[in-house]
Amino acid sequence: MKFANITYEEFLADVHQNYENQSGEDDLRLGQIYFDMLCSVRPWIAEQLRGSKLDPFLMERITQVLSNFVRERW
Repeated sequence: MKFANITYEEFLADVHQNYENQSGEDDLRLGQIYFDMLCSVRPWIAEQLRGSKLDPFLMERITQVLSNFVRERW
């Protein structure tokens, strides 16, 4: 993943690819993968989400509200 030049859409596709490619043992939630990858790519956005109502870490899906929040700050 190219961190500096990646678009939000490319990031989201990578998140979903990582989620789908899990082995099945101790699988991570989609929101957990999203947040962990966001920390690597755009840590300042992840910090804005940490502990907020939009924090995706415990989510099973990525909501449109969350996507809009991140996309606006991308």
